Amino acid sequence: AHPDRVVTSGAITLQRSASKVQIGLGYTSTLQTNRIEAGAGDGTAQGKTKRVNKVVLRFYNTLGGFAGPDESSLDEIQFRRGSDPMNQAPPLFTGDKLIEWPDGYNFDGFVMIQQTQPLPMTIVAIMPQVHTFDR
Repeated sequence: AHPDRVVTSGAITLQRSASKVQIGLGYTSTLQTNRIEAGAGDGTAQGKTKRVNKVVLRFYNTLGGFAGPDESSLDEIQFRRGSDPMNQAPPLFTGDKLIEWPDGYNFDGFVMIQQTQPLPMTIVAIMPQVHTFDR
């Protein structure tokens, strides 16, 4: 991803050379789930105290993004491995990412995923690990 540039007289100037570029208007994509229904010993988990401990996100050909319980608590999803060369973009990722969840106890259990960069993101599944407290 390249920093924002301004089109002047139908052209742009890049900060570094490139042989292939894709240019467009930036935007933020946000996905927020409904309240999690993970079940409980005596029925539904709705209206009960719960804690999301971890979330597994299953991706297809994805790079970049953030995840967390709400917009003010998003953590970057790490796709670069230690073996990836630093002078080129990491490859697109297909598979599961286990994320330690930065949230406490509440009645909702929302999952928010956000993409702010001009990179592909396809979410195949959201699999939360939830502990629900029966009343």
